Parts: sequence; structure tokens; C-alpha cells
Amino acid sequence: MTASPNTPADQARALLADLEGQRRREEQAFRAGFEAGYRDGWEIGYAHAHHEMAAEWEALAAKVRAMTEVATVNAREALDESAARGEPCAAACGRCSRCARAAAVARRGGDYLGERAHRGAA
Repeated sequence: MTASPNTPADQARALLADLEGQRRREEQAFRAGFEAGYRDGWEIGYAHAHHEMAAEWEALAAKVRAMTEVATVNAREALDESAARGEPCAAACGRCSRCARAAAVARRGGDYLGERAHRGAA
């Protein structure tokens, strides 16, 4: 009795004979899948980053526009006059430049007008 060409033993021999080919096909499939996943992940991440940066720039632009509104000359003069009188900021925080100037005005008895400061003997 001759063995049929499709016996399990023949199939096992054929698979073993093609072991290197199978390894190459698996490696190619893995590489293709990895590259596709990497590329898709990069594109999705790039899109998310693009949207995040656009939102951050929008918020920054709004902040800059709000800060750069030009005050009228009268408003600037009133602010300078109140600072020269030694008035602290509205919160009287004691930490900002306006509060520091107010403290200096209080110590000196008036605003510094550019003359040499008179100090005690060193």
C-alpha cells in the first residue's frame, strides 16, 4: 500500500521544507503591520498636537489682544498720577511694581523725580 500524497506526514514534511519561507513571510507581515501602525499612530498624534497647539495659540492671541488695547492718553496720565501720589494697586498686594512704587513714595514723602536720592551717611 502506497502512502497518499496528502497524508498528515506529507503535509508535515511540506511545512518543514518551507519553514524558512514561512519565517520570511511572517517577518514581512510583521514589518508591514508595524510600519502601518507606526505611520497611523504618528498621523493621529500629529493631528492631536496640531489641534492642541491651535487652541493654545488662540488663547494666547486673545490674551495678547486684551493686553495690547491702547489706553487713551488721559487714562495713562491718570494711572501715572495715581502712581506718583503713591497709590498702590487695587488689590494692594504689596508685591507688584505699583505697590513697590507706592511704598517708595511713602518712604520718601513724594515721587522720585530724577534727582539724586539723599541718603544718610554710609
